Amino acid sequence: MAVNVETGQRLATLAHTPKALTLWASAFGDAGVGRLLTNQTRLLADAGVGLSLRGWFYDREVRLRLDAPLITTNFYLADRDPSPRGKLRWQFSLTDIW
Repeated sequence: MAVNVETGQRLATLAHTPKALTLWASAFGDAGVGRLLTNQTRLLADAGVGLSLRGWFYDREVRLRLDAPLITTNFYLADRDPSPRGKLRWQFSLTDIW
């Protein structure tokens, strides 16, 4: 089971049309309960910030996203660094998963 919360703010747009390319900033939080390879049920969660470019480029929908999770509950799964603060991780995707 998992849950995701996200909020966004439009920063800039190239034109004032409904399909114009627009730059967004966002903050997100994810949490889920699942089984790891050791068969233990654990809470996994992260939170961070991101930037995305959304809109249309000619006749194609564009969604470029760059996320930086700043907090995570399991640093070994995040970046294999046991530091209590963790490290900055980047995620890049071309579209939403749904």
